[in-house]
Amino acid sequence: MGQFVETHRGMVQAWECDHLGHMNVQFYIARCSDAAWHLMHHVGLSPSFARAERIGLAAVRYDAEFRRELRAGDLLRMDTAVLAIGRSSIRLLNRLWNAGTDEIAMLMRNDGVCLDLETRRARPLPDFVRTRAEALLVSEEEARA
Repeated sequence: MGQFVETHRGMVQAWECDHLGHMNVQFYIARCSDAAWHLMHHVGLSPSFARAERIGLAAVRYDAEFRRELRAGDLLRMDTAVLAIGRSSIRLLNRLWNAGTDEIAMLMRNDGVCLDLETRRARPLPDFVRTRAEALLVSEEEARA
């Protein structure tokens, strides 16, 4: 069984809400984008390593399941796990929790591809990153619990 890593804590700001009073979708995506980098740092692909090795990660797909509305002032926490690892790709699952109610507000799967920043082409994930990421593998069933 894999594990989730905490990748975000925060609060919904009033300026992040739409005209209906709910957190706007763009801010869910932004939090998940930041969370992906926290998770990658956790498995060894830190920003400094990525810059030194000229490695990037490109988001190629986001798939969101919204469960509960979030409003200004709601406290948030996010945890992230790995759903799948390919040669040059990784699929993450982010769970965004309303920390005040302890309910999952949103599940978001996101696929990323490791890039060689010189050639702008996919490249294999570093072996040590793959090894560390494998320890975080969870099944869809575990993730939804």
